[in-house]
Amino acid sequence: MIIRLTQQLLARNYKITIIDYKNGVVISKLRNLEGIRFLEYFDNKPLFLSRITHLVSFSLRIENIRRQFIVRDRIVLLIWFIHPYHIFRLIEPIPWNVAQYLYMNYKRKIRQMLTDMDKKSSVVFMCNENYYISKEYFGLKFMPKYLQIPVNGSNYEMVKKYEDRGQLSFVWLGRLAVEKVNILIYVLHEVKKHIEQKNIFIDFYIVGSGSAGIVLNRYLDDYSSDHINIKRIEMIPPEDLREFLKDKKLLFAMGTSALEGGILGLPTILLDYSYYDYRKIIKKGYKFKWLYQTRDYKIGSNIFKNFKAIESENKLEMDDIFDTIIDPVKSKEIAQNCQKYSYIHHRMGVVIQKMSEILKNASFTIQELVVYDLSKNIFERVSDSVYIFGKKIKKNITR
Repeated sequence: MIIRLTQQLLARNYKITIIDYKNGVVISKLRNLEGIRFLEYFDNKPLFLSRITHLVSFSLRIENIRRQFIVRDRIVLLIWFIHPYHIFRLIEPIPWNVAQYLYMNYKRKIRQMLTDMDKKSSVVFMCNENYYISKEYFGLKFMPKYLQIPVNGSNYEMVKKYEDRGQLSFVWLGRLAVEKVNILIYVLHEVKKHIEQKNIFIDFYIVGSGSAGIVLNRYLDDYSSDHINIKRIEMIPPEDLREFLKDKKLLFAMGTSALEGGILGLPTILLDYSYYDYRKIIKKGYKFKWLYQTRDYKIGSNIFKNFKAIESENKLEMDDIFDTIIDPVKSKEIAQNCQKYSYIHHRMGVVIQKMSEILKNASFTIQELVVYDLSKNIFERVSDSVYIFGKKIKKNITR
């Protein structure tokens, strides 16, 4: 995303400085582009910033900015929440799900910091899920300002020919992280149940790799059906995605993967994520929704933390999905709605224009962040010491 945004901002004559590790992904991809200034980043070392008017960073990096960045000039800060749990990097050393009951004073200070940033238009959320997780944890009271993530692509012509009535072919597109694999397995379970009842035959492509691939493999070892042909693909280069999807009937995805399917005009089911396995998702009674049915730019929510909101949007059973996909007229209508949603809300030009307006209004500075009091009280410091001591004892016992 940073790479795509940078390329588009350069094309609009913005002056860009990239802060990254020497061999970081962003620098490696953009090194040969003219007009970019690079600052090399080192862990735990001071970094002097100059010739910069605005710094756009993520909630993951708040403490790095506080501890390492040294500035002389006024630099306006914009913190962009692009992952709902990145803000918990501030919650250490005690795990955030335990610390929420111990760090009452510390959480209050973080809440006040975020509130002050919001008052100066210097904190934005990519979607409501990012806001909701922080709101519930820190007790935020302000209403969120959104800066949605942009989607790839410049040519938005639809990829499909809807008169094609060949083999049904579905696709999962996305990393195989544990919270995503759980919902993928749930999808496979629901698909299998439907096609065996209806005597339907499909191809199901799983495109992606990741740390939880072993969980998926274990499930697939016992997943046998004459009605479904599962095909595994580790990765498809972005430039080849259009060609791959052109004869597919349906996409299951979340995050940017869902938007990429939508912008190409593919009927797309927007999934939510779960850290609990698929059996618990079944018990929860999870249902589905089309990409365009989402609200507040959400591209995936935690099923077990935000189920009330999910329940208000997700109304589709697997039967409903199949009924739509096998009907060319209905399928084309859904595809057009998915594409329209992605185009109107997430295309690059829309996001850059919105970012430009937000930066004009932002006024919270790095200098203000650096001096912000985020110290812990005596109880919180003692809790940290007890936790660290307990970890050492446990480590020695297990040797």
